[in-house]
Amino acid sequence: MGCSFVLQGEASGSFALYIYRFEIMILVHVKAKSLLCYWAVRDLGIGMAQIARRLNLSLAGVSQSVKRGETIVQQKGYNLIDPYA
Repeated sequence: MGCSFVLQGEASGSFALYIYRFEIMILVHVKAKSLLCYWAVRDLGIGMAQIARRLNLSLAGVSQSVKRGETIVQQKGYNLIDPYA
């Protein structure tokens, strides 16, 4: 059996805003992790197994993140720059 409740009035709006912010935070985290994995593998030559260990992800999860990161880079035109160049 599940638990259900109904929020009314101002509380329902506050809760909806909280959920919305939480979803945005998750999306930002996923994009950041995807970019990190993509640049680490493709530009820095770090192995996926090493990234998986460091980020506590499966190898398949890193692979998907790399693909997602590649899509983000292509869509947004992001580049990894050398701050010392």
